[in-house]
Amino acid sequence: MCPFGSYCPALSAVPLVCPAGYFSPRDASNISRAVFDLACRRCPAGTYAPGTDGQECFPCPPGFVCLGATPTSRPMSRVEDRGYVCPKGYFCPEGSAVERPCRAGTFNPLLRQSNSSACRPCNEGFFQNSPGQSSCRPCSSSAESESGSTRCECLGRYRAFQMTDGSCLCEPGYESFDALGVRQTEQDGAADCQPVVLERCATGQSRNSVGACVVVDCDEECVTGIGSLSTELGMCVCQGLGKGCDAECQAAGTQMSIDPLTGKLLVEDPETGEVAAVSLKKLPGFSGDVSCVTTEEIIAADIASETGEVDATPGAAAGAGAGCQLYTMSVGGDGFVGAPADAPSGLGDAALPARLRRRRLQAASGGSNNTVLAPLVCLNLGEGLLFDLTGGPNHYPVYVKDSLLNTNPNFDYGAFRRLAEDAKAKADVRVFGFTFREAGTYVFATNSQPDRQTIVNVMALESQCPTDGAIVPASGANLVQLGVRLSTSLALAPNWLLIGTLLGGLLAVVIGLVSCMYYFRKRAFGPLRPDQERTKMVASTSKHAGGRGAGGKGGAVVVAGRRGTPDSDGNGGDGEGEGDGDAREQLALVLHGSGEGDTLKGLIAQLDEHHDGVSLGFRAQHELTREMIDNLRREAADIKRMLTASMVAQGAIAVGGGGEYARQAAMARQIEAELAARTLGEKQLEAREAEILAHLRSLRADLRPSANDTAGRVIGELMDHGLRGARGDAGG
Repeated sequence: MCPFGSYCPALSAVPLVCPAGYFSPRDASNISRAVFDLACRRCPAGTYAPGTDGQECFPCPPGFVCLGATPTSRPMSRVEDRGYVCPKGYFCPEGSAVERPCRAGTFNPLLRQSNSSACRPCNEGFFQNSPGQSSCRPCSSSAESESGSTRCECLGRYRAFQMTDGSCLCEPGYESFDALGVRQTEQDGAADCQPVVLERCATGQSRNSVGACVVVDCDEECVTGIGSLSTELGMCVCQGLGKGCDAECQAAGTQMSIDPLTGKLLVEDPETGEVAAVSLKKLPGFSGDVSCVTTEEIIAADIASETGEVDATPGAAAGAGAGCQLYTMSVGGDGFVGAPADAPSGLGDAALPARLRRRRLQAASGGSNNTVLAPLVCLNLGEGLLFDLTGGPNHYPVYVKDSLLNTNPNFDYGAFRRLAEDAKAKADVRVFGFTFREAGTYVFATNSQPDRQTIVNVMALESQCPTDGAIVPASGANLVQLGVRLSTSLALAPNWLLIGTLLGGLLAVVIGLVSCMYYFRKRAFGPLRPDQERTKMVASTSKHAGGRGAGGKGGAVVVAGRRGTPDSDGNGGDGEGEGDGDAREQLALVLHGSGEGDTLKGLIAQLDEHHDGVSLGFRAQHELTREMIDNLRREAADIKRMLTASMVAQGAIAVGGGGEYARQAAMARQIEAELAARTLGEKQLEAREAEILAHLRSLRADLRPSANDTAGRVIGELMDHGLRGARGDAGG
């Protein structure tokens, strides 16, 4: 029987030990072990066998990767040793079949590391957004970061950090200005960005996808000549675009993807299965950022960001091209034209399988029916586009950063900025590739025709494209399916017409209120009441009846019911005639009939004002008096307490000694005198208060009817006094 760990071919004199990298499993059913393939098995990945006894495989030592059938414990070559040293940016514990990457935000600059502790966090001011790296990248002068960061944070508000070049650009919908006041939207800076203020569209205008107010004729804009404007999208929805190349057509066309292990472009003929591998880095005229980001890698990266653990299961990063597909988009004088079933002509015929080269020649001679005009692109996360730029040096894609249809404000479009710089430098770029690693809606335009745009919608990880293919016509139904819509977060300019109307209305209201106040105020001192009118009429009758009186300078003067005629020199003269009117009525004639009615109004106003002042004064005096009385009462209580204490002390002194008793007795007499003085003061104060109260009651009785009646009484007293004086003069 052939022993374990060896095989025994026919005519062999001795058993042969299984070679290094192989072992002989203990299988009791195979006792002959005459066939090598049955007796010896390859060591699985993550193990090795040195070939000593051939009975078992040992775990791959720490710091190394064993790919399977590894013959040594220190493999150095993938081909010869079937293994290799753990590279920088990774760590390889015992039994590793694949290296484990350091998670994003960390780095490992050393080889042969076996533990995750070898992954060091990036220092402050540095970042690393990719796993498995041997170094960290510095933040720019306009950004900063903490230790272990996967990205930098811009110093200015409303700025997005661009990992490709480290710049901080204003987010979509924001702008900044330099020292000269020049508007900047795509320049690096540390200053805060401010919202872009959009004008308000007039009647008949519509807001397009970049926020401008325009009048659009969609029949002229659409390549088919028929279209309508969608206010929800700010763009023309063209009709008659057809189905283009549907999912069946695209499945039968050229298939392009990125190999997740080698990073090469794989061009496959689905009919024959022939595959051509092209190294994009070595392809003349290629520019861009293309890589394979599989669904497994995306999930592993999400898990690593949450838990810090990296999934390094063999094959986890080597999906069968899932999520790494590429599709062709041509850029030329007609704008964007989708060619989902063809490879870019810039790749050259040598990069295609034989049958696809023949098909390209046929399409060039007879035209292709697989193109899509005005394309709408729907990609799954990790897929990308290859832009065919053979239409001319001025035709290349430009990311429309400020489009209102974009949904990812932190989108890193540094590769498109580099493409624009290469085009300006007259570089020969024939193919531009880009892999979309973030979900969202992105709008691109051609450099030569900014109105020729295409929309790329990248689905989130948990969803798939709902459209019939990756590149479809931009019809209304497809746009609705992808949920494309204008942003509603807009900063609009002030509506000056509305503001002016509101201010004008407010001013009118204020003017109306002031006019009403003035009118009613005027009515308060308006025409005389009926009783005043009667007084004026009686006074007028007395005036025309004539009388004797004294005249004043410059005109007739009524005094004590007599009317005089002024002398020629202007002095008052004597006149015959007696007034038959009452003196009060004659005074009213002077005040009203002579055009001086405002005098009585002023007098009444002064009396009212005086009444208010006197009332306030008496009220204040009353409060002051009450306060003084309260203070006196408190002082009296204090004195009584002092007196009681003094009497107690006096009795004590009378018992103890005579001299001190005499002094205390004098003090008691002094206190008694002070009490008597205070009592007298209280009585005087009470008498004064009673007098003040009597005056107040008298004033209240005088003012109770009305201010006008009081004024009448005052005037009457004045005229009575004048009549008595006149009679006295006559008697004399």
